[in-house]
Amino acid sequence: MGLKVTVEDAKCIQANAFIQEGIFQEYAIKEDQLTFKINLTVLLECLTIFGSGPVGGACTSLKMCYQGYGCPLILILEEDGVLTDCSIKTLEPDEVLDFNFCSTNVVNKIIMKSECLKEAFNELDMTSDVLEFLMSPDAPHLRLSTFGNAGSTTVSRGYFVKIDGLHKYMINCYIRT
Repeated sequence: MGLKVTVEDAKCIQANAFIQEGIFQEYAIKEDQLTFKINLTVLLECLTIFGSGPVGGACTSLKMCYQGYGCPLILILEEDGVLTDCSIKTLEPDEVLDFNFCSTNVVNKIIMKSECLKEAFNELDMTSDVLEFLMSPDAPHLRLSTFGNAGSTTVSRGYFVKIDGLHKYMINCYIRT
C-alpha cells in the first residue's frame, strides 16, 4: 500500500513514483484504489508555497485529503504554526498506458537516485538526434551517449557487484568522455 504518482507525456513516455505507506506518519484509505487526475504545475506550486526547502530549521508538514470522485484534493500545509490550505480541482483521469513490463523478460535493471541520472542528462548534448543507452555487467555498467552535428558525448555511471546471485548496480557519479 502507498501512493503511486504517474506522469505521462503525449502517451509515449511515462514516469511512476511510489511512496510507501510507511513514509507517512498516518495513512488511511477506505477503498482498494482511488484514481484521479490533477494539474502537476498547480500541485507543485501548492507544495512550495512556503519555499522549496527548510528555512532556519523550520519543517513543513503536509496533510492530504481526498473525499472521493468529483471532490477536490485538499492539501493542508503547516510551518511554524502558519497554516495554508489548498484545494486542487480533480479531473476525470485519462486511461493510463500499461507498458506491461513482464519481470521474467527483464534482461537488465538499474535502480539509481534521480539526482545522479539528472546530472548525467545535464551533461549530454541535448541538440543531438540520437541518445544511446548501454547497460552491461561489464564496466562502465551504464553509459549514455549522444550523437549529433556537434559531435558525440558520453557519460558513464556506476560499478557492478554480484551479491547472492543477484546483479546489483552501485551508482556513483563519475564522468567519462
